[in-house]
Amino acid sequence: ATEKMNVTACANPAASGTGAISLTTARDIFAIEGSSISVVNGGLTLSANQQASPTAGAFTGVWARGTLTTSGTGDITLLGRSGTLSGSALDDDGVSVVGLVQSTLAGATAGDIFITGVSNTGGADDSAEGVTLAGAAPGGQIVTAGGNVTITGTGSLGVGPGNHGGLS
Repeated sequence: ATEKMNVTACANPAASGTGAISLTTARDIFAIEGSSISVVNGGLTLSANQQASPTAGAFTGVWARGTLTTSGTGDITLLGRSGTLSGSALDDDGVSVVGLVQSTLAGATAGDIFITGVSNTGGADDSAEGVTLAGAAPGGQIVTAGGNVTITGTGSLGVGPGNHGGLS
């Protein structure tokens, strides 16, 4: 896809067994509050704005405001890159976790969680992070019962005081 992708509370994709779910767009993915995407032994991938020439605009690559779950050996991978234009402090993160990202299987074979976010803006935004955990209490959460978590973030090249690569 080349436009924004929305996952609503009414559309809760789920894959069983080794079934995988992969959403890819040249712009942004927004999993709203109340939405749920789940896999068991297949992977769950949300990939936004990862093409060679990033999309212009003021937007966050992946907004994970709902619940993303692996309950088996499947991995969760979130790849997000913001738009290339400075906007507001709310619209320029690579990946923003406001909901819950979880791996619920205990043990060595549990699915892992990989989050990679890049903020492409170059302006004076106050808050253009690569990866951010945000939201009202309890806020964004990344939880695992046995899998590994890998987070890689690259903040904006702008001059704002809150441009960080990692979690804030």
